[in-house]
Amino acid sequence: MLGITFLAFAHLCLTCLLLHLLAAGWMPYEAFPHTQGDAADSRDLTAADARNRAHLLTSARFHFVMAALTFLTLRYFTTAPYGRHAGKTRLGWSYPARLAWLLQEVPTLLNVGYFILFEFPRQRSRWRRGWGDSETTGMRIGIEAVGRFQVSILLFVIHYAHRVLVYPLVVPPRASRVPVHVVWSATLYCLFNGRLQLLASLIPLRACRIWGLSGVEGGSLFHLGSFVSGLVRPSPPPASFAWSAPQGAPMGSPKSLFLGNAERVCCGVAFLIGMYLFFKGFLVNIRSDYYLTRLKRHSSEYQIPCGDWFERLSCPNFFGEMLEWTGYALVVGSCSFLTSGGGWGATPALAACSFTVYVFANLIPRGVAHHEWYLDKFGPAYAKLNRNAVLPGIL
Repeated sequence: MLGITFLAFAHLCLTCLLLHLLAAGWMPYEAFPHTQGDAADSRDLTAADARNRAHLLTSARFHFVMAALTFLTLRYFTTAPYGRHAGKTRLGWSYPARLAWLLQEVPTLLNVGYFILFEFPRQRSRWRRGWGDSETTGMRIGIEAVGRFQVSILLFVIHYAHRVLVYPLVVPPRASRVPVHVVWSATLYCLFNGRLQLLASLIPLRACRIWGLSGVEGGSLFHLGSFVSGLVRPSPPPASFAWSAPQGAPMGSPKSLFLGNAERVCCGVAFLIGMYLFFKGFLVNIRSDYYLTRLKRHSSEYQIPCGDWFERLSCPNFFGEMLEWTGYALVVGSCSFLTSGGGWGATPALAACSFTVYVFANLIPRGVAHHEWYLDKFGPAYAKLNRNAVLPGIL
């Protein structure tokens, strides 16, 4: 027990160190322009946004490459050795399942906490030295940091707060242990993807200034809920923001207003569909996971799951998670367009899409492996159920 405690503590310490290195050097974010105070003009903000976008775009492309390699590896070469496939590894060191889930998923939440509590305040203090104490209270700075996020970050936090704080508590104590190398591979991925999705959910600096976001040009905060209110705002934002006139159509012309309103409606529809898919998938995922954990509590042997989505799929929990992140990508795309304009908005959407593609690349091979495992273990009794592996009516 003491050895596991020390190993877990060392794991967390190293995770925090890697997070700092990731934010400071490998995937940096410029929260403020280099120019001091009110001297920051549009060129400074545009240049800072361009640097941030370049880092985000590079990371998103790398994520797509990771997705392709992950799919090929898990589909044709190996199955990740945890859960029912735990016997496929020969490495001796392992974590209890509950601890493994916590250690490997917590970097996603640490990314958000690190930005709010350390990264943003540190950059802010360098940018605005000399402010009075009333302007630099910890609470105010924290609110300013939260105000930099789009609504989409809430979905990311909701999912991983459940994974870190709730799900480990319902995992049966007798669940198969997870090899250390599997936990570390998941930890490194969550560190990278947590940072990537955090960057994708941050509002560009030029948009912050136009909206009067405190810390770029003093004023009211950009609340997470402002996206929804923006859908019904009667007048479009300034031309330099998202709704600049199309080429050949001056601002205020019927053509520009029609296209702006049409784009706004499309983004609103995409946002609502994305929210529905996310929470529908979240519900399917947790209901299926909890059902499987109840089966494991009541018996030491694996059983055929029945009822609900299990009547159609071998792995509805995987299907639910894929549905979740498809909805998340739609929400990020619509949020980033409404708060950023087409140029920047495409990059956060690409980053969110890379995550969705990775989820499919990771879970489809595992879902197929689970389905084949059920067929091998239960034979004709399972085959006659005519279930798909992970995608209804497709696979």
